[in-house]
Amino acid sequence: MSDISALRSQQYYKIQQKNQCQSRINDIDRKLERLKTAKRELTSDKSNAKTKKKDGDSFPDQLTRWEGDKHNTYISNTDQLSGYMDSYYKAVDNALDAVCDAITSLENERSSQYGLLGSLVSAINSIGNEIEKLLN
Repeated sequence: MSDISALRSQQYYKIQQKNQCQSRINDIDRKLERLKTAKRELTSDKSNAKTKKKDGDSFPDQLTRWEGDKHNTYISNTDQLSGYMDSYYKAVDNALDAVCDAITSLENERSSQYGLLGSLVSAINSIGNEIEKLLN
């Protein structure tokens, strides 16, 4: 009977480990969902920034006949705005890269948890089998 008790104790311990592993997987999945939402938003922001910068860069070329102090001020401000747009685009691109790295890291962590989960389920199954054989 002590063999059965020891096996049941092992089985209980493995079930607890499996539950903890499943809980970690669920936590990872929630984090991944938030990161994937952020990735979609950053991808959209990056695309919009690229379009607006392209539109903004071509606009001064349409003003070739305009001359004077206000024209020069306008061109100077437009150049400054273009620099800000470049900086914004690069910042969004860097943020997007960081989110992609975080997603990959979490997906790899989840994959390793699934490997552990599989081995725990196998161990629980084997222990259950040994208990059943002892009770037969």
